[in-house]
Amino acid sequence: MTAARSLIRTGFSDVLTAAETAAGSRVYRYLVSALDEEEDLPAVSIWTPSDVVASRYSDTPHVYRRELELLVQAVVREETEERAQDALDLLAGEIELAIERSIGLPAIESVDIDPDASGLRDVELDYVAQGKRTIGGARLRYRIIYDQAYPSDPIQLRELRKLGVDWDLAPADGATEARDTVDLAE
Repeated sequence: MTAARSLIRTGFSDVLTAAETAAGSRVYRYLVSALDEEEDLPAVSIWTPSDVVASRYSDTPHVYRRELELLVQAVVREETEERAQDALDLLAGEIELAIERSIGLPAIESVDIDPDASGLRDVELDYVAQGKRTIGGARLRYRIIYDQAYPSDPIQLRELRKLGVDWDLAPADGATEARDTVDLAE
């Protein structure tokens, strides 16, 4: 079973790659910490720093409502601060538009996303002058609310048939002095 986080990152990546933003094919489904400024920019990284279980609302199967924080980071390099700001605004706008055009969030077939509760939360922009060049970074923070079901089908989830407990009676010496086995299949 592929983690929903991975499927959601892949969905975002597919949407942004197909949108042909200024980053072109330099859309990564993971956090990229080292990029070559001459060849690898502009670029987009997608990662999920947190995934909070908000509630459990079904026991059979177990279904959890989860809140995923997904970050899309865009990085540009330009000759002047003004051009860097313009390039970053353009790329961040292309990202927002591409995601919104995909009906609010990328359609991911196997993940039950709540589009009414999910979406863009905020955008942060930052610039760093490095000699004659300026590096600009935008962080678009998305909140994704989705339901994660865990299978209860005996074919997909092994049944607990036996339960065993080993006892180390006083004084504790690491040796098993007693063993209980409960057969749940009967």
